[in-house]
Amino acid sequence: MRRFLAWVTILALFAALGTGAAAYAPDDVVGEVADLLRGTNDPGAEISGQPLGYAAADALIQKSGADLAIVNGADLAHNLQGGEVTWADVQAVFTEDREVGLARVTPAQLKTMLETAVSNLVTGDDDCLILDRSRHPGFVQPGGFTYEADGSAAPGDRILSIKLSDGTKLDLTDNETVYTLAASTFMLSGGYEMPVVDCEPLGFTLAEALAGAIAGTTLSVPDGDRVRIVGTGDLRIIDMFPIGLVVLAAVLIGLFNFKKNTRYDYTRYNYRNEEGYERKKYIRN
Repeated sequence: MRRFLAWVTILALFAALGTGAAAYAPDDVVGEVADLLRGTNDPGAEISGQPLGYAAADALIQKSGADLAIVNGADLAHNLQGGEVTWADVQAVFTEDREVGLARVTPAQLKTMLETAVSNLVTGDDDCLILDRSRHPGFVQPGGFTYEADGSAAPGDRILSIKLSDGTKLDLTDNETVYTLAASTFMLSGGYEMPVVDCEPLGFTLAEALAGAIAGTTLSVPDGDRVRIVGTGDLRIIDMFPIGLVVLAAVLIGLFNFKKNTRYDYTRYNYRNEEGYERKKYIRN
C-alpha cells in the first residue's frame, strides 16, 4: 500500500511539473510586464491588432516551437497591467482558457484563415472602417508574421500580403510549402467560423503559454504593428507601377515646378484712357 501511495505521489508531482503554469495558485506572482499590454482598448481586438494579442501569440510560439501562431480577438477579455503579474491576472486576460493545438498549414490555407478573419470589414464612402459593423470574433492577432488587408475589396479577396517576421513575403497561392501553426483547438476545429484544419492538441492552454512567457522575467511590449487595414486597393499606385517610374515622375514634376516658379511674373490690370477705351497694361515684377 505504501509503495502504491509513493507511486501516486510521484506521478502527481510529474503531472504538476508537466502542466507548468497550472501549478500556480491564483495569487502567486508569475513574473512582470514592463508596461501596459493593451488587448481590449478601442477599436478592440476583433478589428485591429493589439499588443496583448501579439504577446500571447508569441507565447504560443515560445511554448510550442511552432513557426507561426494565432490568437483570436474574441479570446482577449482584459488588458494586462504593467508591473507584477499573478496567475489570476493571466487567467483574466482570456475570455476562456482554451486548449492549444498544432496544425500544419500552407500559405494558401493561412490566407483563407485571414480572409475569414477580415470578412466582416465594412467601409464607408470615405474608405474608413465602420467599426460597429466590422468586428469579427476570429480576427487574427498574429505571431511570427504580419498581414495587410484591403477593407474595401470584396470578401475573399481582401488579403494583400502576408510576411514572415524575417521579412519573407509569402506566395498567397502556395499550396506546397508547409508551416506549423499554433492556435486554440477551438479555432482550428472551426470555431469563430474559421476553416477547419487538422490539429494535434499540445496539452497546455492559452493562459499557461502566456504565463510561461512571463515567468521569471519582465515581458516587454511587442514592437511595431503586425496588422494593417488599408482603404481602397485601387489607390495603391506604388503597387501598380515600378518604383523607378514613380521616382522619375516625381523628379520631372519637381523640375517643372522649379522652372515655372523662376519665370518672370506679370501682373495685369485694366484702365481707361481719355477717349474711354479700355486698355491693358502689364507690369514686369
